[in-house]
Amino acid sequence: MTWTTLQRSKLTEHLYGWTGGQGTPLLLIHGVGMRADYWSNLVPALSEHFALTVIDMPGHGDSPVLTLDKPSIQYYSDCIAEVLCESPEKMLVAGHSMGALISVDLAHRYAALVKAIAVLNGIFQRAPEADAAVRARADKLDGVSTADPTLTLERWFGATPSGVDAEAATWCKRWLLDMNPRGYQQAYTAFAYDDGPLPSSLETLQCPALFTTGELEPNSTAAMSEAMARLAPQGSAYIVGGAAHMMSMTHGDEVCDRMVEFFQGVDGSRS
Repeated sequence: MTWTTLQRSKLTEHLYGWTGGQGTPLLLIHGVGMRADYWSNLVPALSEHFALTVIDMPGHGDSPVLTLDKPSIQYYSDCIAEVLCESPEKMLVAGHSMGALISVDLAHRYAALVKAIAVLNGIFQRAPEADAAVRARADKLDGVSTADPTLTLERWFGATPSGVDAEAATWCKRWLLDMNPRGYQQAYTAFAYDDGPLPSSLETLQCPALFTTGELEPNSTAAMSEAMARLAPQGSAYIVGGAAHMMSMTHGDEVCDRMVEFFQGVDGSRS
């Protein structure tokens, strides 16, 4: 797996991103501190099956920082929904981490525009200690100085990553250090103060939903994905063995294959 810098263009008032490929439209949404390039290892394979829109979330990459002091997950969703509104047909949506929360929210509140969702490493009803820890990290951000990425990278890849994990960690460090501090603070705070989708939102999802995470993921755990899949009427769960939070990078082939299989099943095996 390799990562590259995707050439962006302006998509909407709030978003820049990369588009390419052919087939059913698929929107890819990264997590806090990342950018469209996060998905670039999967783009070659996914673009053989789907017309991709790979965005920089507001305040990330080339997308401008939001003007609100404390935007919510729902506000990010509203900005990203502009892409859905411009699509000539319902879109498939895949989101990682914070992007996973946004993907569920889009499917819930913009149901007429979403064909199916893949929820990668999404949180659901954090334990009290985990909730306190993530909120404490958010409260330390000042929106002015660049946050030290060391502990974040250790949570994602361990203290001494090797092989593909080390390569992925190098890219993630680069993206985190290049983040606009205000954009990072906004997104991390929105993520930290959200506890995942409400059970009622999952129970009323009108589209197929794949909930997948890594077997070794300590925060968006396998139990969370399985619980969300049980609540969603057309939900299914898939756990990636030996993977943790950044499984799209470290176990990209398996994640990509599962996404293609799921989305093509939704789309009547259209490729």
